[in-house]
Amino acid sequence: MRKCEVEGCDKKHHASGYCKKHYMIFKRHGDPRAGSFRIGCKVEGCKNKYYAKGYCSNHYSRFTKYGDPLYTKTELHGLSKSSEYRVWVDIKTRCYNKNANQFDRYGGRGINICDKWKYSFSAFYKDMGKKLFLNAQIDRIDNDGNYEPDNCRWVTHVINVRNSSCSKITIQKVNEVRTQYNNGESTITELSEIYGVNRRIIQNIIRQKTWLF
Repeated sequence: MRKCEVEGCDKKHHASGYCKKHYMIFKRHGDPRAGSFRIGCKVEGCKNKYYAKGYCSNHYSRFTKYGDPLYTKTELHGLSKSSEYRVWVDIKTRCYNKNANQFDRYGGRGINICDKWKYSFSAFYKDMGKKLFLNAQIDRIDNDGNYEPDNCRWVTHVINVRNSSCSKITIQKVNEVRTQYNNGESTITELSEIYGVNRRIIQNIIRQKTWLF
């Protein structure tokens, strides 16, 4: 008789290598041994009984439905139309939607969002706070770094542009790019890697859509 694969369990096999009990635990938690060592919900301050994925039933339900265990209808109903919420949606789009216009400059070159922010607007808003002034933009201090608390701030449009990949290009570099490409010395991809900017910037320079002189 085939037995459950969980060490110490002699019960009859039911499915996926486990007895019925461990199979049900596996389906719910992703681990047939889970449950016995779970005490409570991992949400800070919550004393409810553990249910699944580290949460009690209430927080687990919010997590699976909204991607945020701390979601509340009142909170997001009031902020879903705010400029901060639009920024949060926008950075997720540019990092993970391959069809987005700016994907090449963000997700396409390895820029990501920390898990804390990626799955929770509440966490993003708590860390970033309300915009300090009208038309403030989110800026990554290290332009090659990710969207995360220690690397982001609200800034003016001018400061944001100065810190962008485009600001790495100078007139001298523009001339070098065009010369190397026109002489067949380097491809667009190679130039992108050499000067540390995305391919679209190099293409625009070569086609003289930018840096006209």
